[in-house]
Amino acid sequence: MLFGGANQLMASLALMLVTAWLMSEGKSTAWTFWPMIFMFITTVAALIFTSYSLLMKVISGAVKGEALIGNTLMGLVGIFLVVAALILGVEGAKAFVRYRTIRAQAAAAKA
Repeated sequence: MLFGGANQLMASLALMLVTAWLMSEGKSTAWTFWPMIFMFITTVAALIFTSYSLLMKVISGAVKGEALIGNTLMGLVGIFLVVAALILGVEGAKAFVRYRTIRAQAAAAKA
């Protein structure tokens, strides 16, 4: 389940890169921006839910032995993926603002 979340997270980050590139080129970004937002939000939410479920099993004592170790590790990996996704999301948003500012300054210079 975490592999699927990591895979979808990579897809949303790829869309973020394409969106940033399109912004840098001054082209329309709607066809990549909105799918990226949808994929990013749903993937992060799914990773949070999965990590929470795994760690709650550990905390409640519902799992023992090897399952205890496996659930703990998978829950922590899920949390790591969420934190990494949020950091990359913030950096992507900064890039979008930077490209939008550059385009606005170029448009003002032409006028």
